[in-house]
Amino acid sequence: MHRPSPRLVLGLLAWGLAVAVGVQRAERAVHSFDNAADLPPERRRDDGNNGHAQIDFGGQWVMGRMVATGHARQLYDRTVQRPVVREAFPESAESPWARRHEPAAGVKPWSDDDPRHDAESMMHWFVGRDSPDGAKAVGGPLYPPVHGFVMAPLGMLPDPHVAYRVLQVVLFAVVAFIGLGVRRLSDGRIAWPVAVAFAFFFTGCEAALDLAQNSAVTVLILVWGWVLVKNDRDVAGGVVWGLLVYKPLWGATFFLVPLMMGRFRFCAAMVLTGAGLAAMTLPVVGVETWRDWLAVGKEASELYNLNRNWVFLSRDLFGLPRRILIDTSLPESQRGRLDATLLGWALWGFVFTGTAFVFLRHAARRVPTGPLAGFAFLGAYLCCYRFIYYDAFVAAFPLAVLFANPSRLIGPKWWDGLRSVPVLIVAALLLLENHFSPWQYELIGTSLNAGVDYPWDTVLLLGLWAWLGVKLSRAKAQGRPSLGFRPESTDYLLGGEIGC
Repeated sequence: MHRPSPRLVLGLLAWGLAVAVGVQRAERAVHSFDNAADLPPERRRDDGNNGHAQIDFGGQWVMGRMVATGHARQLYDRTVQRPVVREAFPESAESPWARRHEPAAGVKPWSDDDPRHDAESMMHWFVGRDSPDGAKAVGGPLYPPVHGFVMAPLGMLPDPHVAYRVLQVVLFAVVAFIGLGVRRLSDGRIAWPVAVAFAFFFTGCEAALDLAQNSAVTVLILVWGWVLVKNDRDVAGGVVWGLLVYKPLWGATFFLVPLMMGRFRFCAAMVLTGAGLAAMTLPVVGVETWRDWLAVGKEASELYNLNRNWVFLSRDLFGLPRRILIDTSLPESQRGRLDATLLGWALWGFVFTGTAFVFLRHAARRVPTGPLAGFAFLGAYLCCYRFIYYDAFVAAFPLAVLFANPSRLIGPKWWDGLRSVPVLIVAALLLLENHFSPWQYELIGTSLNAGVDYPWDTVLLLGLWAWLGVKLSRAKAQGRPSLGFRPESTDYLLGGEIGC
């Protein structure tokens, strides 16, 4: 009797794992915002689920709806947004309790016991406040006008609940293509199903799928743009990265790495593509809309520094000292702390200058993957000015670059990974996301929470960045081009043995 080859067995097991994790994530994404089982009947929503009414998806969809319904020039005008939002989020979908909308005396505004309509909540979450006299009031979601056109196809769907489900399906496909891109980036050393399973497990991915957030799209753009670079197609890769104009903070952050590599054609293509896409919106939205967006960004940046929700959900370096030093029991106008701001900039400056110093000292700066490139991209990720917990999924890209040739980082055999610091840190990230995140511990009388309010992922990635920086500096001092393992010892563990 013919026995199946080990490669076939491993491949089937890997795909089985990827599919099983994907099914589990899909089941969670579908039901994350369902009515809780213990809710009394009067508090149960008639539509059964309010994921579409969260700001994370709802804000994006409203931008697309504004463009699709001919309001592109009023994209950030709250007086125009409000009727669009009211029509899209009808009270009939809410619970009987919310439809009564009778806040009791003494109930804290915007708490779970304060009944608010979906449309009212959405307008409250948007940046800005309405003008008392009904005049134009600048506000809305934080995305640039380009994003309104990205979301316009979904905005053509009049029901945001349907659009929410459609985008979730698209994002699951995006994760699959991220895995294929990682396989190409690693020349097959990391198998497609292994990369897909890793993406599903990685920090931030689950939240992005549940909320129909776009961090997976950002990772897709980064991975496939860099695949083109690895194949000596810098201009094409720059064009792909130019699509990051829809998330300009990430585009500006990662732009610095190819610039330090001396990939100037890539950089030029990226800038021209982004500028071209922005210019293409002008005949539709006008210059004033872009000015409104800058005003929204300025106000949001100030709010980001003080609002408790944003401070604790943040994952950027500036948020680390802020969450410790800011007293959120004070009114927002009194929460500003100069020491928190200075410490944040000091930490950012340390990572930025440390990344540039270590990277620019090495001669092999143009090598697109491996420890040096991974270190640079990880430093760039940590230097992003503002981002929150589901955007931590973007860190999957620096790690894909870092592990693209695993033997250079781990050793020639898979079991060498059991004593590899990068592998152990990544394992801790996966445990944190998939096992410990719902838990809360009591440690020496202090509550130690591993949920979304705590930036353990940033702390771990900062530790990995520091470890790589030290190792690369020592390698440079000792005249070694890498971290010491033979680059030819690569046919092992993930791709070479699975063959898919």
